Amino acid sequence: MMQPASRSQKVVKKHYEDTIANPVSFEQYAHLLEPDVLDQLKQLFPAGQVQMWGIVTGQREVNVAHVKKMSAGDWVFFTGDKRLYLGGTIALMWRNPELAEELWQKNDNGQTWEYMYALSGTRGFDIPMDEIRSLLGWKSTPQCHGYHRPRRGR
Repeated sequence: MMQPASRSQKVVKKHYEDTIANPVSFEQYAHLLEPDVLDQLKQLFPAGQVQMWGIVTGQREVNVAHVKKMSAGDWVFFTGDKRLYLGGTIALMWRNPELAEELWQKNDNGQTWEYMYALSGTRGFDIPMDEIRSLLGWKSTPQCHGYHRPRRGR
């Protein structure tokens, strides 16, 4: 999955610094996590810290269909400013508006990034998106918001 997240945007840069560059100590937020999610995080990340990201539902819940296609084990690649800059694996997914609001507050539309996921095996990149599009045979479309799910078998 391609996760659009342009770090040139102030809010994205802050969220990236708060929960990717500086992994979250999930024990600090145990009171906001469902017990089964907390248990899974403890099993997956015994050091007690995890890189987290989230997705808003979007206007008229436009992002929900994309979220439902995501699952643990999927690769995710962060893109922004015409570059692919981070990749990793989705280790766990859950929905938690309270935790998302605590970590990232709400956006201008009153939504928070409640469809959350934990990342593992992250690695930084600096690859122009034009190269990625060319390799994958994607056409550049200005209305595209990301959330591409790579086709299997390519």
